[in-house]
Amino acid sequence: MKTSTSILFLRFIEKKTKIQDFEKWIYESESLEEELPDETYTELISLDFNDKSIRKIVTELVFPLLDVGNAHKQQLIELISEILDKKIDPIAGISELHYNWLDEKGYLFLSNNTTIANFGEQGKSIVSRTDFSNELTIDEKWKLVKSDDTSFIDYLVKTKTKLEDGRIRLTGNFKEVKFYGLQFEYEEKSTQQHL
Repeated sequence: MKTSTSILFLRFIEKKTKIQDFEKWIYESESLEEELPDETYTELISLDFNDKSIRKIVTELVFPLLDVGNAHKQQLIELISEILDKKIDPIAGISELHYNWLDEKGYLFLSNNTTIANFGEQGKSIVSRTDFSNELTIDEKWKLVKSDDTSFIDYLVKTKTKLEDGRIRLTGNFKEVKFYGLQFEYEEKSTQQHL
């Protein structure tokens, strides 16, 4: 299955795509029939998308077929690029890295940066204060981020590079962790040389 198709399924499973939009994509996709086993495709197009448990049904049907590791890699690289290129609000980007990628998915390498790790922690993260963030311009938010953590940009650049060159590999495997739910696994290759 193509990575882009896996991403579309994951966005639906993670409730980031409306059911109507997903159903429309299922019926209009020109490549989906070729990417899925015949039985899975037939079952998918036969589903009742008004069923209240449709996301669970779709998850059970397609999750084992998804290229989760590469989908997560592409999504994370895109998010980091959008932050670095200042295409999105930096506080919204940091929030996404913290809550969705670190907390929810369990990619603990993101905790190596204090801005991401401490986001939302009272007394530790001025960046996440919401009482004034709507009053700030994007440039003012960037100044706040840079004054709070001068290494933040450098950390994102290095992390993006490690994802691209395979020094951080998102495996797509996961384990169920008490209190945290599904936590996805990754491998990080050390760049330190041992003497």
